[in-house]
Amino acid sequence: MPFPLPPIEEQETIVQAAHLRLDVLRAQTVAVRMSIERLPEMERELLAAAVAGELLPQDPEDESAAQLLDRLGEPVEAASPLRPMESDGKREGGPVKHKSKPSPKVGKTKVQLSELLRDAGRPLALPELFALAGFNRDEPEQVELFYLALRSELDRTIKQTGADAENAFLEVITNAT
Repeated sequence: MPFPLPPIEEQETIVQAAHLRLDVLRAQTVAVRMSIERLPEMERELLAAAVAGELLPQDPEDESAAQLLDRLGEPVEAASPLRPMESDGKREGGPVKHKSKPSPKVGKTKVQLSELLRDAGRPLALPELFALAGFNRDEPEQVELFYLALRSELDRTIKQTGADAENAFLEVITNAT
């Protein structure tokens, strides 16, 4: 059975177009893989920018977060959803269960982020402190609670170290009680 073939010049043009598209596909694949590899770094940068208040410009008419916290006091919801630490470093009652809202028992017992930093004995990167505190990054309420707790302690019992806000570490202010 005869099969029609285009002229050889057209076949060569088709092959060249196919090679060009395959080269573009390879370049896109490399770009996507590099982007995926950068995700943890980008997450750290985003968390650092959020802590530094750099996600949105501050309206000069608005009061600062520190002034707002001073005026309102620490929100009840900011009570960390953690169980207290025992002397051996383990949490009472087993692992922390992540819920959208802290349970009443947890809300009454507050574990401060500065205590976790002190127990760690070294400065911690923001994502590491977030994970150590037992917050669930997949629940917006948990992220909000973490930042409320962090903002209430930042520059009081916790300080940011390093000049680079994107890769800053947090440590306990040594003269804080």
